Amino acid sequence: MSKTEWTEEWPTEAGKYWFYGWYWKWRIEEGILPCLSYVSVYTYTHMIGIRYVAEGLVMCKEDGGYGLWTKVEFPALPEITRPAAT
Repeated sequence: MSKTEWTEEWPTEAGKYWFYGWYWKWRIEEGILPCLSYVSVYTYTHMIGIRYVAEGLVMCKEDGGYGLWTKVEFPALPEITRPAAT
């Protein structure tokens, strides 16, 4: 298994990402442990810009969250044959 590359840079490309850290600054200040989250990143061409949605919560850089990001790499599925009924 290859080593996963993580970055502090917030994604600017739409897709699925892993985020490991804190959504909001207050979680850091209160000593809450970092969490691993599956995040959907949406990009818009009008004034909304980029949205980060984790577990139904909207994350914003402006809220002081901090963590590391990596793009989700979905595995290629192997060939599989249905077993005979017994």
